[in-house]
This record gives sequence, C-alpha cells and structure tokens, in this order.
Amino acid sequence: MNSEISATESQNVAPEIAGKIVQGRTGSKRAWLVWLLRLAIAILLLSLLFVKVDVKDVLAELRNVDTGLWCVAILLSFAFRGILTYQTSVGLSPLGMHATFGQLLKITLIADFYALILPGTLLAGGAASWYKLKRIENKGIASAALVVFFRITYTLTLLGVGLVAICLDARSWMRALRLPALGMFLACLVLFLPFISRPAARFVARATEPVLHSRRLPEWLQSKVREGRDTVFRFQTLSASQFLLVFALSMLANALAIFVWYLLAEAVGIQLPLLVIAWISSFLWIVQVIPISIGGLGLREMSLVAILHDYGIAQAQAVSYSLAIFSLMVVSGLAGGFLEAWEALFDTRVPRGALADRTMKRQTNETRRAFNENGSPKDSAPTLEPACIRNHSDLEPTHLDDPR
Repeated sequence: MNSEISATESQNVAPEIAGKIVQGRTGSKRAWLVWLLRLAIAILLLSLLFVKVDVKDVLAELRNVDTGLWCVAILLSFAFRGILTYQTSVGLSPLGMHATFGQLLKITLIADFYALILPGTLLAGGAASWYKLKRIENKGIASAALVVFFRITYTLTLLGVGLVAICLDARSWMRALRLPALGMFLACLVLFLPFISRPAARFVARATEPVLHSRRLPEWLQSKVREGRDTVFRFQTLSASQFLLVFALSMLANALAIFVWYLLAEAVGIQLPLLVIAWISSFLWIVQVIPISIGGLGLREMSLVAILHDYGIAQAQAVSYSLAIFSLMVVSGLAGGFLEAWEALFDTRVPRGALADRTMKRQTNETRRAFNENGSPKDSAPTLEPACIRNHSDLEPTHLDDPR
C-alpha cells in the first residue's frame, strides 16, 4: 500500500494545500498577496482595538492567568479533537474509505495548522482536511462529502445549543439575536437534510438533472456531479444507531468545548455562567468563518470586547480571554505544523491514492517507451484513456429511477 517518494515531492505538499485553499495554484503570487492583505487586516483590527485598550493592562491580565486551569483546558481541547476524529471514522464505511484513527487524528491536527495560518478558520481547515483525506485513497468527491457532512453536523449542533442559550438569556438585547440564530440553524438544517432524508436527496438529484443532460457542459463535469449525487445517497446507508452515535459525539464535543471555554474564563478571572459561554462560543464560531482575517485575529477580540462589556467585564480582561482562546488554536496548530513538517521532511511513505496515480503514470510511460522501441514515431504514441472517455456513450446522463 505504501511506497517511497522523493524528498522534493514531499516538501511540495504544504505549499500545494495553501495554494489550493487561497487560489488553487501552488506558489501563486496572487495567493500570497491575498494572504498578506488579510494578515494586514488582522493587524489593523488589533491596532484599532489597542487604541482603546491599554496593552499594559492586557499583559498584566495575562501574567495573572491560572496556568493550571490553562493546561487542563489545553489537554481537554485535544480530547475534543479526538472525539471529532472518532466521529469522522464512523462515516468512512458508507463511502468505501479506510483510514486508521491515527491517520484521521493527524489530518485533524494538520487542518488546525492551516486554519491557523490561512484566512477563514472553517473554510481553510475544511479544505486542508479534504486534501489530506483525498490523498489516502484518491477519492476526491467522497472526501469532500465526508468533510461537508461532519462540518454541517457539528455546526448544526453548535447552533442548536447556541439558539437554546440565547432564548434562555433574559437580557433584552439578546432578543435581537434570536431570529438570525434561528435562520442560520434552519439554513444549516436544510443543507443537512439530503444526507439523512431520501426525499430531500431525490429533490437534489432532480435539481441536478439539467446539468447531467446539458450538451454544453463537459462530460467530466457531468461525471463529477453524478458522483457527488451518488455519494450523498451513500450516507443514508448509515444505520439509525450510527446516526445517533454521530449526533451524540457532536453534542459531547460541543459540551466539552463549552467547558474548555469556561475553564479559560476562570483562568483569566472572568465569572460567566455556562449558559452565556454556550451562546458566545456559537457566535464566535460564526465570526471566525469570515475569511478577512488570519485565525480570526482582530474579529474575535473586538467581538468579545463588545459582548462582555454588557456583562461588566473590563476590556483588558475580555482581550486576555480572547487571546487565551486563541492560544488553544496556536497549540493544536503548532502540533499539526510539526506533523506536516515531519511528513514533508522525513516521511517517505505515500498514501494509496497518490500511489495509484503515480503507478498509472509509470505504466503509461512504460507503454509509450515500448511502443517507440518497436520503431513507431514518438508522435504516434498511444494515450491510455479510460474506456468511458473513448466511448462517449458511457457518459451519457442517466434518468433518475422512479421514486415510487
């Protein structure tokens, strides 16, 4: 299953992910310009914040942090990632994918690394997870569906907990957040329905029929759309007990994340009830998705200062609390960065999917070489195209089965 790979090719893995997330091309100048622009935005937001908040007060608050509680929060944050990793393993079987818990945990930590250094925590981490999963067995569509399924599952439970917490908060200004929170929850639920409801999946399938029947679109695109549609249906092969396990793990991960944030609040001397921290964590999760900053820097700090002011929390304490939350991302990101660097520099093994691509290229070159050695001109060397490409009838769009 594994084979040796050159050191040069291994070192190209990290830049390739970064390029695909931001622009889609490795080493793109535009991608680096966009990254530097968003880093500048993060610095600008922090600069504007520290115009009102004294840096010395923030440093004083950080010096008084309870390191014991902070260390416990760090350990529990890794337990949180372990729960999400095990949750991901539950969804592998319907897609015909295979990966060990260690492989998935490594992918989770590496995704945290790219979420830390690239704009949009959720988007960057999801793109990195997809890329790494794809390299295991070369199943791009299945890997993307797996990432989307569990991202939606976690976000759905997170918004559900946050919505309940917002409704239970007695403060008058919290009422303004109920309708937007409900709207985001319902939107997330609509995105999730095709994975668990056959009628919803059939509706999506019918919506894609014009794409599959269009003669203007390339056949490879129609093939990808058809594969994505079939992949969504495969999630419905999960049993009821497996679905319950997925949601139970998601709820457990959310509860653990809220408790970790509660410990960090206690570590910096902030007294907040769990109910408040529950909806704040949901709100900041949405804020960090906005891809205008690096690691949510600036956006998270300014949001917490504005929110906690109504609870009587000093600005310096709010900023120190935000930085304590950011430290969790830094620690897990550094662990993922170390694993990524180790893989690029020292790991000479290649995943099965990448090995399959490399084997096909080698076989193609060997066939062409043998063909040329028999006296045929180089420009007449055959191309090894799949039968479905040579025979266009194999890619003709198919009609949906009768839903009855």
